[in-house]
Amino acid sequence: MEGGPGRVLVVAEGGHEPLVRALVAEGHEADGRLPAEAFGPPPDVIVVVRADPAAAVLAALERRAQVPVAPVIVLSGAAPAKVRASLLRAGAHTCLPDPVDPGELMAAVAAALAVKRARDGDPEAEGLTDPVTGLGNRRLGERELDLFVARSTRHGHALSLVKAGLDGFAALPPGAADAVLHDAGARLARTLRSGDVIVRWEADEFLMMLPDTDREGTHRAAERLRRCISSAPFTVGADTVELTASIGWAGWLGEDPSEFKLRVDRWLGQAREAGGDAVRPGPS
Repeated sequence: MEGGPGRVLVVAEGGHEPLVRALVAEGHEADGRLPAEAFGPPPDVIVVVRADPAAAVLAALERRAQVPVAPVIVLSGAAPAKVRASLLRAGAHTCLPDPVDPGELMAAVAAALAVKRARDGDPEAEGLTDPVTGLGNRRLGERELDLFVARSTRHGHALSLVKAGLDGFAALPPGAADAVLHDAGARLARTLRSGDVIVRWEADEFLMMLPDTDREGTHRAAERLRRCISSAPFTVGADTVELTASIGWAGWLGEDPSEFKLRVDRWLGQAREAGGDAVRPGPS
């Protein structure tokens, strides 16, 4: 298992023993608790069975911290799309069916562990973290996108990709690039929901994955991301520089991850060609 096993908490009203056994068989340290007893030593990943307990767990985590202390995977059963979307907006890492295919659950746990370790700077996440921004790197992004596309293929969930490029980045004075990239990555990450994923893709570009987000919601998110870059100057030593961002986005149409990324790249190119500080495509 890449990155090694972790501590996984299963929160359920009952009947969670098979999940715990499957996780232990994969090498994880797994524990099962009732929703009312969910909090003890902080785990690496939380798996919650059913939507109602998941909403309570996410709310309790939000009271403890600004973002969940551990990625939360929800086995949402027959919950409608609106409920799943509300869980994702509240900070869930992903929603899966219940009963869940064991292989899909283990893949989701592995991806959640990678995200947490990248955020925490865990030594086991070496090779998955961008050293300049502290965000996940392209390798982590490719793995996360593969998982999101597999989930959308299996369950028909909406998925959007957003790519941001910093306008004028190449003209920055020597020594300013790293400080600007770090600040830009932090601004973009703060603008996203905690259930979304952001990585530094390459050079001045950041790739973001927005699960369970329709076209209208994606365009609104893209505009917020554009504004968070231009809203305030970047501090570089004793000086400041003003930058804008070009944003391209696309909703998943059933293609493989490579084709999906190519479509986003084309839209980002059109935003840059429009002079920057732009979102493409525009509103529907």
